[in-house]
Amino acid sequence: MVGARTWKGSSFIAWAISCFALVYVTFNQCKWRDKNVLACDVAYYYLYLPSVLVYDDLGKMEFYPAKVKEYHINFEHPTYELYPQETGRLTNKYAVGVAVCQMPFFLTAHWYCLLTHNYPADGFSTPYKLSMVLATLGWVMIGLFVLRKLLLLYYGEAAAAVTLLLIAFATNLYFYTVDNVGMSHPFSFALCSILLYATARAYRTEKAKYFLVAGVTLGMLVIVRPVNGLMILIPALWPLAAAAGGRAHFLQRNKWSIISATILCSGICFLQLGYLKYTSGNWFHFSYQEEGFTFPYSEVWGGLFSYRKGWFVYTPLAFLMIAGLVPMWKRNRGLVVLILLFLVVFWYVIFAWHEWWYGASFGSRPMVDVYALLALPLAELVQYILRRGSKLKAIAATLGACLVILNVFQSYQLMNEVTRWDNTTRAFYWRSFGKMNLTEADKKL
Repeated sequence: MVGARTWKGSSFIAWAISCFALVYVTFNQCKWRDKNVLACDVAYYYLYLPSVLVYDDLGKMEFYPAKVKEYHINFEHPTYELYPQETGRLTNKYAVGVAVCQMPFFLTAHWYCLLTHNYPADGFSTPYKLSMVLATLGWVMIGLFVLRKLLLLYYGEAAAAVTLLLIAFATNLYFYTVDNVGMSHPFSFALCSILLYATARAYRTEKAKYFLVAGVTLGMLVIVRPVNGLMILIPALWPLAAAAGGRAHFLQRNKWSIISATILCSGICFLQLGYLKYTSGNWFHFSYQEEGFTFPYSEVWGGLFSYRKGWFVYTPLAFLMIAGLVPMWKRNRGLVVLILLFLVVFWYVIFAWHEWWYGASFGSRPMVDVYALLALPLAELVQYILRRGSKLKAIAATLGACLVILNVFQSYQLMNEVTRWDNTTRAFYWRSFGKMNLTEADKKL
């Protein structure tokens, strides 16, 4: 095992390069230049902050229609994701967790507006939009940094460096960091990284602080996206070292730490439950109204392989993530079993959502949430290749570069609406492949 090095090594350089590149691209693409960052789902994730901290109007949000008109926030009706309740209040369809993650950045922007008077302190002027962008970037940077620390527990500097670069630039995490900022997935990615690291350290050291961090992080994951509650499988099934003396003994030795972590997790989840009680009158209220799951049916095949939103189609690095489970089997079978079990459950649930393609998006956006977990088998494969001959390394380096170029280019296509946000067919995918301009005939496919 390789000890974690914090501020040096090739993996730190890879992290720094990733951060610089993500910031540079974010502030040099059209969405930020046009200050067009509050739209659709993003606006409603964010809406909790001005509602509570500026207008003190969480229940009715009477200020919002005027702000929609003033700042051109949404192309839809201003309250299309706010559902009236018998209490006379409105319930926001989206969970509170993204706003909690954004709050430090929002407060900084709010204090700036109040102190300088350069912009309206209304929750929607340019500093607030900047705070939302910085929140996404900041959390992704944290997520990549903690993921680096996790990888260094198991792999060398070079393997960790390559893996970080691939996760940052060869997956749709890149798109949701630099373009579709404010969505829940980058925050889930960062929190999952923290959960994994805290879990790994808790199982190794049995120190209470790691159990507590895991409990807080799991609670945050749930209130960012409730389906992230499935990530409880990670700390529950994390493989034990041979010297740990069995899971029952491990649980007994650490019962008070686990109980404390559970209390912290439950307390954070109470933020969402309390909001639902306040607006709807019920502790447990399904805020998505007529939307829901199609259990027992699940469109797993379409979610993984379709041209509409298939994960393997739009993020072909996924093949390498799964392939990494093969060399990992020889070193850590327990972790392979955990990853496979989690993926089966996760895929079944997320693709049982009635809109399994998740609307206007790039690739399978729910998979962004679990890239930290999948970075482990990817790093295993990278380390396996790095220990082989120069010819295999050259082939792998070429493949990795091609995957990065493909992902960045296809993200650029979607940012500029060359490709479709939804309803992509096989014919249209290949007709638009590699193009920056489409003919009218192309668009009809």
